[in-house]
Amino acid sequence: MIKKIISSISIVAIIFSYIGTPLVATAAQMTGVKDTLSTVTVNTTATHTITSTLVGANTLATGETIIYDFVNADFTVLAAGSWVVADFTLNDGTNRGNPVAVGAAPSCSAGANNYTVTIDATNNTFTVTTCASWTVSGAAPTITFVINGTTAVGAGTITNKATDVDSSKLTITETTDSASAAVVAETNATVNITATVDPTLTFSNDDAAIGFGTLGTGAVRYANAGATGSGTRVTAHTMAIGTNAPSGYTLTYNGATLTSGANTIPGADINADADGTAGTSQFALAGTETGGGAMDTNYDAATPNWDFIPSTVSTIATASGATSSSSIAMEYLANISASQAAGSYATNLDYVVTGNF
Repeated sequence: MIKKIISSISIVAIIFSYIGTPLVATAAQMTGVKDTLSTVTVNTTATHTITSTLVGANTLATGETIIYDFVNADFTVLAAGSWVVADFTLNDGTNRGNPVAVGAAPSCSAGANNYTVTIDATNNTFTVTTCASWTVSGAAPTITFVINGTTAVGAGTITNKATDVDSSKLTITETTDSASAAVVAETNATVNITATVDPTLTFSNDDAAIGFGTLGTGAVRYANAGATGSGTRVTAHTMAIGTNAPSGYTLTYNGATLTSGANTIPGADINADADGTAGTSQFALAGTETGGGAMDTNYDAATPNWDFIPSTVSTIATASGATSSSSIAMEYLANISASQAAGSYATNLDYVVTGNF
């Protein structure tokens, strides 16, 4: 009898033990959870790209909610009425685009991709709600919810805390699944990097002693590098210019015309003519530019145009922007009349390049 009584008491105790123990349902934990901020610099607005993957056969179905909850003290969320639909996008394997409505109590109109975002700026929560007629996602979708927290897109803002924060917890709660992630704010997250580029200007000339040789009245003569002259057009010397000046460079020349004592061979302006006028005293120059600049029209050997203005600073070539490899091939033409005085003629021309910084 005593054994029966003890057994009965034991059974009752077991029953009460089961009845008295509360049953706790634990939400499944999402995977692949992260919140990527456009910046974690303190006291700065940031866009949040939040991703998470639902568990097992779970789907994002009609009438479901996903709550994204930020720590109140770590972020400042603009008032609900300031946000617009362009501030949000949603993708659950299907790009759902922007919500149909946002705010403190948005209306959820039916549609295959329609959802709303409810904003609680006091508690720093954003609640995504799928509307009627929503097309259910596939199983275990990866959900990407973007909160454009800067005014670069939309109007709403989320501002990082004004001081450093480590491990600020973001909680995500879906109907059956949940997750959390950690984000930070850092004073020195933005690193300022400086560098200096000095202004540059380079100039070289491959020959400083050229000549026509002996001039005659019967035909034009061109100067060459050997100072012997040529009966056909030839490059006498080549100048190279490089600069990082934003407005490029200007190349000028200045000097007297060919002179022998009191006698000169006049400078000439020759247009669209390769050899000038034989039997007429003429001295002129032209050039061909390649690589980033242009000859002044009066000195463009491609036309060909020739010119020489004695003892006057004259522009022959320019570049309008930075160039590292402007090359100018120079040509010189001379004709003489039958009455040109005999003598040894010479001149010095000063070429000056100016960087237009």
